[in-house]
Amino acid sequence: MGGLKTGEFVSQYNIPGAKLSCVFCDGCPVETVEHLFISCKALTPVRAIMIHFIQLLGGTIKRQATPAKILFCLGVLSDPPSQATLLSVFQLISRCNQIIWNIRNELVFSYQPHNLHSKVQKIEALVQCTGQHLFEEHRLRALNDAPEPGE
Repeated sequence: MGGLKTGEFVSQYNIPGAKLSCVFCDGCPVETVEHLFISCKALTPVRAIMIHFIQLLGGTIKRQATPAKILFCLGVLSDPPSQATLLSVFQLISRCNQIIWNIRNELVFSYQPHNLHSKVQKIEALVQCTGQHLFEEHRLRALNDAPEPGE
């Protein structure tokens, strides 16, 4: 996880003027991977959408599952999921994290004033679309894999 060029990574190089804090919130003096994808309060609604779609895809999340485990797909499903469910959940999480990373990079490298609220709303909308798309794919796959009546 340390390969992502977050504020934590950049801080090792003592670059003058480099922004080290989280671009989405003021609660993190040095942005880390864990903060960005797991605990950033500004992205809580995004994580709620992801969890909603994990459940729609057939994943029953364990009560003791931490946000870190949920968002990195580490043993969070209480019932052994089908391979199709597991694949869909993994795709959802990886695509949503990619959306967060891409918007974060827009904010870091645009060097222009930005409306943070609109960027978080953009992430929410993209995550919603991604989840809906994967849910539809998952549903169609399940219909195609279902046995024909009388078989």
